Amino acid sequence: DDRANLAVAMAVRLLEPNLPVLARAMRRETAANMASFGTDHIINPFARFGEQLALAISAPENYRLVSWLTALPGTPLEDLRTPPHGNWVVCGYGRFGREVVRAFHAHGLEVTVIDPNASEQPGLPVVRGVGTEAEPLGAAGIHAAVGIVAGTDDDVNNLSIVVTARELNPHLYTIVRQNLHANRALFEAFDADVTMISSELIASECLAVVRTPLLAPFLDIARHRDAEWAHALIARLQAACGEPAPAIWSVTLNIADAPAIYHLLMEHGRATVRDLLRQPSNRDETLACVPLFLQRTDEAVELPGDGFVLQPGD
Repeated sequence: DDRANLAVAMAVRLLEPNLPVLARAMRRETAANMASFGTDHIINPFARFGEQLALAISAPENYRLVSWLTALPGTPLEDLRTPPHGNWVVCGYGRFGREVVRAFHAHGLEVTVIDPNASEQPGLPVVRGVGTEAEPLGAAGIHAAVGIVAGTDDDVNNLSIVVTARELNPHLYTIVRQNLHANRALFEAFDADVTMISSELIASECLAVVRTPLLAPFLDIARHRDAEWAHALIARLQAACGEPAPAIWSVTLNIADAPAIYHLLMEHGRATVRDLLRQPSNRDETLACVPLFLQRTDEAVELPGDGFVLQPGD
């Protein structure tokens, strides 16, 4: 409930201002209100999925990197079938459908909406219906479409939509929204190109923020770099750490996290990133890890090189 989440976030900010707050907001207006009084991290799963979809369309290699780094450790790096350019059909024009249409329109893709209640809007063809039957799908141009999004708040309807659509056009790229965790087996059996589960999206982002706060700013960088940069970093990570998704962690060079190197640096010693990468039991060998991001009081450094000189508090 957006109003309850807003009330909790506001109460915590007033009662305990230094306590980090991670909040879910299903509406952009709620997110803006939370941001106005300093909520630390706000997650709108539908808006976040729309951003991810836009990234997959415009920069598939960057999307592949971001998805891999936010996956559970050990998850294989999957080949991505990029959402194709062309005409799309979106079933359900609620909060989720609107974010998807926003992402498609931002990249010049044509969209036709199927919804029983959607009102006519300039530049957005609308067909009345749910999309579980062939007639509204045909009226929306499913035979010539490149993809379909089943985004209603009913799992049975969403599965029925994509099954019917795939019968009419076997070559469709399918994006389906799963609302209830209990229906996982059904969605896995259908094997859509993309399955959107808002609860898992929220949970994975919360875990990433809590476990490794520095990952979020690095991912923002990764989303805006070119494909060659993303491809090179994937290759570097795989060469150092192997094929599965790496474990992501952080350390602060202070008395609590790293007392030995902290004392060295405070006593005017010198240490570089290369020193941190040495194997403790054999200093001639290198650890299987890659430094992604360094935060300092007055600067941030992406992919710090081996010769980067460290300071206390980094």
